[in-house]
Amino acid sequence: MKRRVFAVAAVIGTMVLAACAPTPPTVTPPPVVPPTGDSPTGLDPSFGSDGYMNASMSTTGADRILAVAAGASNSVFGAGFVSDAGDTSFAVAKYTSNGVLDASFGTGGVSTVNVSPGTGTVEQARSITIQADGKIVIAGSVPTLAPGDDPRELDIAAVRLNADGSPDAGFGTGGIAIVDGGPGYVPLLAGTQGIAAYNTDSAWGSGVLSDGRVVIWGSAVKPGATIQPDTDFVILGLTAAGQLDTSFGTNGFTRVDFGGSFDNPRNLIVQPDDKIVTVGYETRVASLIPLTTQTNPVLARFNPDGSLDPTFGSGGVATTSVLGFVGEAYQVGVQSDGSYAVAGYGRPGATGLVDMILFRFNADGTFDSTFAGGAGITRIDLAGEADRARNVIVLPDDRILAVGAGSPAAGASDALVVLASPDGFLETSFNLQGYVNRDLGGPADALFGAALAGDNKTVWVGGFRGEASGGNDEAYLGRINLDF
Repeated sequence: MKRRVFAVAAVIGTMVLAACAPTPPTVTPPPVVPPTGDSPTGLDPSFGSDGYMNASMSTTGADRILAVAAGASNSVFGAGFVSDAGDTSFAVAKYTSNGVLDASFGTGGVSTVNVSPGTGTVEQARSITIQADGKIVIAGSVPTLAPGDDPRELDIAAVRLNADGSPDAGFGTGGIAIVDGGPGYVPLLAGTQGIAAYNTDSAWGSGVLSDGRVVIWGSAVKPGATIQPDTDFVILGLTAAGQLDTSFGTNGFTRVDFGGSFDNPRNLIVQPDDKIVTVGYETRVASLIPLTTQTNPVLARFNPDGSLDPTFGSGGVATTSVLGFVGEAYQVGVQSDGSYAVAGYGRPGATGLVDMILFRFNADGTFDSTFAGGAGITRIDLAGEADRARNVIVLPDDRILAVGAGSPAAGASDALVVLASPDGFLETSFNLQGYVNRDLGGPADALFGAALAGDNKTVWVGGFRGEASGGNDEAYLGRINLDF
């Protein structure tokens, strides 16, 4: 099997850094937060329609915003993908403070990079960072192009653009860096009990350190796994020039293995001290008959050199059962005392629908059981259907703003914004109930991005109007004025 760009399969097999999940505390689920009705207030009414605006990045195909970042002069960048005849490309759009595409960026305000041409709909940018020099870094998973590889195999990719949206020739190859985390495989139990037909690498979160190095949070196939899908968390480092940073971790990688069957990365943040905080969740078998699994959220903190920070949690890793059977973490924000506010979703039983959840870890990685008045978590259920958080930011006054998708009825999903106090209580000053659940016009609408603008008064949120399977999804932006 031919490896390309960076030969790292042998390196991954020698990684020895591992973290065992500490015994999680018992958490009693708090009462579900009931809805009290909805109204057009909460978002900026002067922006688009009740605070949202169609921000399409393509005039012909589907497009989604999956991450946002604030730019200068209250501009905003949205990253995700555009689809043309079933082939997706990384996409970044720049919008003015009024939500209009900035024609000076890319082509008509949009820059697209097709890392793996002709390989289907998997190629999606999941994260975006604006460097101090105005260059833009995005990252995500892309299908392999290496001869001999299974076409279902994914690699980890980062792209850096110049401030005008053109690819940065000084990064990787033509602005693109690709890392192959090792070969995928078909599990022996594929197709049974919902087990995936192919197990491979993935990339979600990314960030830039103060010296220009790029870090990417993802997963890689566990060496030697054959029976069921089995991946480990992996954080990798790239130099400022887009080459594998061999001084980071062990030859560019740090692997974190919980010993469970499946470790799923989500997002990361880079702190001002260059420490890296990552989130995700690990899944393990809870019982064999019937076959059920338990999913726990995971936070990990790394030093700038890629080593796990031993002062955090258990050997650099923190986890808790949260709601029992399912607890997934999607993003984290840092409060002024160093505490970590986390957003995701979960459920207490082996079956049933999930609720959006907010919870907190202390600065040392211990679970904060005092959050939400001693409940430990804030649980948001709008109408007895599935509700999910996909991102979270901590505001300058330590309040917690989470975005995702809320279901007002079976078969429907709308864009959801939740605002909570620093300690996890819903802010009734925000839409009189602490949240806004807005129908963007599709049956599967959702928000994935949130960013605080430089004026500290505006929050940008980004997502999409989701159509039925195979439909023409449309990117959307929302704007929140914190002076309400």
